[in-house]
Amino acid sequence: MLAGAAVSVAVVGHASASRRAPLGPPPAGAAHQLPARSVAAAGLKVKTTIAVADNPGGFPLAVSDYTPLTAAVPVKCSKPCFVATHVTARVATGVNATNWAMCVQSDGSTAGEPPCPYFPMLAALNFDVRSFDQLLALPRGTHMLVPTIYVDAAAVTLTSYSFTFTVYAK
Repeated sequence: MLAGAAVSVAVVGHASASRRAPLGPPPAGAAHQLPARSVAAAGLKVKTTIAVADNPGGFPLAVSDYTPLTAAVPVKCSKPCFVATHVTARVATGVNATNWAMCVQSDGSTAGEPPCPYFPMLAALNFDVRSFDQLLALPRGTHMLVPTIYVDAAAVTLTSYSFTFTVYAK
């Protein structure tokens, strides 16, 4: 975590994987958009939506580190806000099997503890596509959000990705 960073992060979404951080079951209706009932009940409104998709075709991922999918995306909260995130990525392995995970970093810190849901082991010479949803609670200010992928073996490449950040506030 960056020194002096005041980031409050709540993970209430779900990971589309059989192994994930022990955070308890996701709430009913969890998705990359807040359920309409929750939005109306809390008096929240969509302030902005940021959507990005790319097909880098074979971008190598760093071993035992978080590889950013894109440059940091600035998200401005004129008052405390929530950001619903949805990240989808497709990776390919070389000769090594790997564990892998996705995270969204906010202001340089990974969201949640432990920070990332791990997906099932990806066999050598294989492809996998996974999605991950999170809800971040952020204080007032401009925050830099970065979707990332973590792998623990060499020769793993990112073949495509997309993400959506939807900002909600009162």
